[in-house]
Amino acid sequence: MDMVLVQMLGLQKMEVKMINYNIDKAKEIFRNRIREARKPKFEELDYAFMKAIELGNSEEQSRIVSEKQLLRDAPADPDIDTATTVQELVSSWKTDVLGEGNFGT
Repeated sequence: MDMVLVQMLGLQKMEVKMINYNIDKAKEIFRNRIREARKPKFEELDYAFMKAIELGNSEEQSRIVSEKQLLRDAPADPDIDTATTVQELVSSWKTDVLGEGNFGT
């Protein structure tokens, strides 16, 4: 679990016996990772939305709007707020919305 935090913070391999961490800071870092992960997804969805408009495909437009809302809501996921450990944060990563997280696990 401690190596998850080391890799989440982008640190190199460290020899540690115990890592003390500030869970509030870890949550902030985790939310920023979510924001980074969703940026290319927004770009793809923006392109797809414009294409759906051009084709007059209102069903596809609605689907894209819903998917973008899931991405917008991701940093406010209540599982992040209730997490008390880094492992719980990592477990709260929504792969169905954000894709695979790269936490070195």
